[in-house]
Amino acid sequence: MRRGLNDCRRGIEAFRRQARARWADSALRRGLQAWISELIGLLPPRLAAQLDRQGQTRWLHWPLAATEVDARPAILLLPAPHAMVQRITLPAAAVRHLNRVLRYELDRYFPFAPDELHMVARVLRKDGDSAQVQVVAVAQERLDAIVTACHERGVRLKAIDVLDADGERLGVDLLPAGAGARASSAVRLDRWLGVACLVLAVGLAATFLYREQQRLESMQTTVADQREQVQRLQTMRQQLEATVGASRYLSERKASRATLSELLAELTTCLGEEDWVSELSLENGSDITFSGQSSRASALIARVRECPNLEQVRFQGVIQSDDSTGQERYSLRASLRERDPTLKEGANASADES
Repeated sequence: MRRGLNDCRRGIEAFRRQARARWADSALRRGLQAWISELIGLLPPRLAAQLDRQGQTRWLHWPLAATEVDARPAILLLPAPHAMVQRITLPAAAVRHLNRVLRYELDRYFPFAPDELHMVARVLRKDGDSAQVQVVAVAQERLDAIVTACHERGVRLKAIDVLDADGERLGVDLLPAGAGARASSAVRLDRWLGVACLVLAVGLAATFLYREQQRLESMQTTVADQREQVQRLQTMRQQLEATVGASRYLSERKASRATLSELLAELTTCLGEEDWVSELSLENGSDITFSGQSSRASALIARVRECPNLEQVRFQGVIQSDDSTGQERYSLRASLRERDPTLKEGANASADES
């Protein structure tokens, strides 16, 4: 967290320096200051002095006077010998990264290392592919001593400008960032901005995670519903396959044995004219039992065995004589013979064609 706050603080500080440098070098700022000065100069002297006293800034020359009790923010003016001014010609493309380029060129124009200088650069004009740049530099040690002395005297610095040899202001600001009149409020602002950035980052991360969690839960619900539907479809498919299999099995079983009407027709053909059937029952779909009377019951076994759909023909019980009819009572038991269902289908097809 501390590392993130430091990164945010350094980024904000760099942005403030860049914005402050651009505003200090802008033509809009110089024109606005000149316009305000002209307007104040047109006012009566008493009113102009009152406005200047009630203004937000005042002008101070270095070194400071012995008595300095005014609490208004001040712009400190350094004499020309306290600063070093150079005009440098650079390629126009270097203006986009002016401070970075000048850091590598300072030792060629000033007798100090780049780390020992505090500089401000501004572009004076551009001529085609080249640009005229004014560089104002002050030794860092001297600038720190000046800022410390102003703070000890209770002077709230707003900016530090430099006077040229003719006593004219250069229009630059050499005040280090964070050392001005509102340094404490700027530091607090930086801290609050850092905390706000951290809170926003955490909020964005939490929002992103919450949305991803919602999407995950929605996907899981969808997958569960689809899985349940697939399970129902598989169950229905299994039930359908079982029903189709049972139906096919019953159809095959039914086709593999003769029907009751076919069985009666066969018995009518196999039995003689003196033989008749009084009872007939079919058990388990394959066991048939029939009983009746015949003039020669003992010969029924041979005739019934000639039926193509019956096998394992045998008597059930004993043959008894019936005095009222003069015939013999019998009871036979047999099994239905299984046959190839395709033969029946072929026979049915042939019958349909004929």
